[in-house]
Amino acid sequence: MLTQVKICGLTRAEDVETCISEGVGFLGFIIEAPSPRRLSVAQAKPLFDAAKGLAKRVAVTVNADDDLLENIALTLKPDYVQFHGDESVDHLASIAKKYDFKIIKACPIASDADMKAAGEYAGIADIILFDAKPPKGSDVRGGHGIAIDWNIIRRAPTPKFYALAGGLNPDTIADAIAATNAPMVDVSSGVESIAGVKDAAKIEDFMRAIKDKVLARTRNGLSLSNSRTKHVINGKLEASFESLKIIQLDGDSGFYLFYFKSGVAEVTDTYHDTFSLALEQARFEFGINEQDWEFFNQGNHSRLIG
Repeated sequence: MLTQVKICGLTRAEDVETCISEGVGFLGFIIEAPSPRRLSVAQAKPLFDAAKGLAKRVAVTVNADDDLLENIALTLKPDYVQFHGDESVDHLASIAKKYDFKIIKACPIASDADMKAAGEYAGIADIILFDAKPPKGSDVRGGHGIAIDWNIIRRAPTPKFYALAGGLNPDTIADAIAATNAPMVDVSSGVESIAGVKDAAKIEDFMRAIKDKVLARTRNGLSLSNSRTKHVINGKLEASFESLKIIQLDGDSGFYLFYFKSGVAEVTDTYHDTFSLALEQARFEFGINEQDWEFFNQGNHSRLIG
């Protein structure tokens, strides 16, 4: 699976726009919690509204009380709420029954025992986020730039889908993915100029490092043209794109978009459960014209079955 990305601690509209343009799938906003990146519900609302339908919007909380959760649910209508405090399994289970939003549970990790404790949230949290433990005495739960020992993650049983955070940046992300095979990564301070102000160049470099990792994977036995490629479409596209391929990687049930411009391959960060959904995204994201769309939609694409 292509690694999903969450950028957390967003505070500015221009940073939200950068994340969306770079293909970041999850946007995190720290709501009423101790942090230099803290936003009130009122401050967060225009950012949530602007990102609706363009990325998954995550309200990050720390030991939020019932009133705050109710306000978040009604005002922000988040796709996910991240619980980064001391919330118990039973407490999260009751929240899951009450609200429609999905749940991310952040768990501080410094030992094998911490991984075992985090596993108790499986089945309650939609995503378990493994983050580094904050410095002793700090009431700020994340964004410290402290890395987890990746060996702890590697040797522990993990859910099929989980997120890795802690000390990630453009220079470390490729090694982190190689070491842990994390299906999702979460970054905050690693793409900032100062706390709460993201750096567009760092975000671009971070996403590029992940895409380069995926492209290296395709070169190492998952090429677009070998028998492991299950579905491919090719065609001339508008917006100067020369060709588009929708592929299914070996051992993966989902589909990804690869496009080629001047002979250089790029890969999107969007994962699709079905070929038809990937095709729909391709139509709008890459500007497939109506004539080509009808041609593709009628099944005129090659199928390479291994």
